[in-house]
Amino acid sequence: MPTMPEFEMPAEVSAPPRPEPAQPATERPAHTAEPGASDRLEAPRPVRAGWRRLIAAGVIGALLGAALPGALQLVERRAAAADTESLRTVAADYLAAIAEGRAAEATAMVPLPQRAETATDAVLQSADRIEDAAVRLVHIDGDAGLVEVAFTLLGEEHARSLSAERVFGEWRLTTPLAEPLDIGMFSNAVAAIGGFELPRGGVHLYPARYSFDRQTGPVVQVRGEPFVVDGDPASQTMAYVEAVLVPDVAAAVNTMVAELAEVCQRALDCPVPAGADVRTPNVYISNVGERSIDLMAQVATSTGQSEQWFDVMVRAELGDTGAAQQWLCSSIGSFSTPTEPCPAPPTD
Repeated sequence: MPTMPEFEMPAEVSAPPRPEPAQPATERPAHTAEPGASDRLEAPRPVRAGWRRLIAAGVIGALLGAALPGALQLVERRAAAADTESLRTVAADYLAAIAEGRAAEATAMVPLPQRAETATDAVLQSADRIEDAAVRLVHIDGDAGLVEVAFTLLGEEHARSLSAERVFGEWRLTTPLAEPLDIGMFSNAVAAIGGFELPRGGVHLYPARYSFDRQTGPVVQVRGEPFVVDGDPASQTMAYVEAVLVPDVAAAVNTMVAELAEVCQRALDCPVPAGADVRTPNVYISNVGERSIDLMAQVATSTGQSEQWFDVMVRAELGDTGAAQQWLCSSIGSFSTPTEPCPAPPTD
C-alpha cells in the first residue's frame, strides 16, 4: 500500500501590535471649523434655543387666535343687548305716557298721520286708562325693529305689535296706539270729553274708556253712551252723541203743538179732521245752530178706527244766554221753514 504523506501544521505568525486609540482632545485648534465633542457637552447650540422661542410664540398665537372669536362674540352680544334695551326703553316710556294720561307727550313720541288731530291731556286723564302695561318682546333686524306690548283695559288684556326704526342712531316707534274715532253726531250736536269739544272732522284717541260730557243748556242737552278705544286700528271705534230737548222744554213744545192742532181744526182748510183726538207723541231736534234750534214735532189724530200723522216744523230763536226768545211754527202738514209765531210759546 502506498504510504500517506505526513501533514505538518503551519508555523504561527505573530500579529503586529494594535495601535492605541487616540484620546479625545480637550481643546479644538483655532483653525478647526467643526465643533468637538466637548463643545456639545459644555453648551447648547444657539439654534435650538431659537426653535423653542418659535414654538412658544406659536402656542401663544394659537391661544390668542382661539380667544379672539369668543371675545368678538362677547362684544357683539353686549352691543345687541344694549340695542335691544334701548328699543325696549322707548316702548316702555310710550306706554307709561298713555297710562299716566300724557297724551301730548305720547303724540310727540309717536307722531300721528298728517292732519290728524289728537285729544288733549284732559281728555285722556278723564278716561279709564290702560293698566299693567309691559313690553313682552323686542326683535331687531338692522335698522328695523318690532316690539310686542301688552296692557289691560277694564280688566281685559290686549296685545299689540309696534313697528320701529333707527333714525340717526336713535330708536323711534312708527306705529301709534291712537286710533281715529268715528262719531255719529245726531241733531248736529257738539260733543265734548273732559271739557274738550271734539272737532267735527274727527279726533284720534289713545286706548281708554271714554265718557261724553253731559252738556245741559237752557233748551238742549247733549248726551252719549260711553265707548272704548282698544288701540287696534283694524277695529273701528264708533261712538254716538245726540242732542235732546231739556225735559221741561220738550213738554212745553208738545203743549204748544197740540194747541196749534186745535186751532187748525177750527179752520175750514185744516188737514186735521174736526173732532179728531190729537196727540203729540214725538219732538225731534233736526239741527242745532249758534242762534237757533230747529225741531220737528209730530201730530197724531185718530177718528174711530183710522189714524193720521202730521208734521209741524218748529224753530226756537235763541238769545245771548242760549234761552229761547221766540218760537216759530209752520202750518200743520207742511215742511216749509217756520215763519209764523207759534200760538202758545212756552215760557222759560
